[in-house]
Amino acid sequence: MDNCDCDHKRSARQRTNAAAAMLVTTCPGRCARLGLVPVTQAERTADNQCGSCNDGYYLSGTVCQAWAGSCQDGQLRPQAQRTAENQCSSCNAGYYLSGTVCQAWAGSCQDGQLRPQAQRTAENQC
Repeated sequence: MDNCDCDHKRSARQRTNAAAAMLVTTCPGRCARLGLVPVTQAERTADNQCGSCNDGYYLSGTVCQAWAGSCQDGQLRPQAQRTAENQCSSCNAGYYLSGTVCQAWAGSCQDGQLRPQAQRTAENQC
């Protein structure tokens, strides 16, 4: 536990104006450790209130939450590039990126069989 956390356990009345100003600029609590932006001192009603979030995070009440999820048949976007849950950035062999979701190359093969999924690079590949 760092000094910022210990300091945040004190009530607002126990802090002097100078100490409160120091907390805002040098020890904004959990927001700073997550690289997030706290609300201004005048807007705060409690400790550790985030006013906005870094890329890849969203504001839930006064706390920043990471966009999370999974990407079936591919890889998730890097955290800083996510703007919602379950966003893929690339797909495994046999799949293509449709928006932010991996879709299987599909189709049919008249008088034959489709290639194995991992070998497909387009629809209807025999």
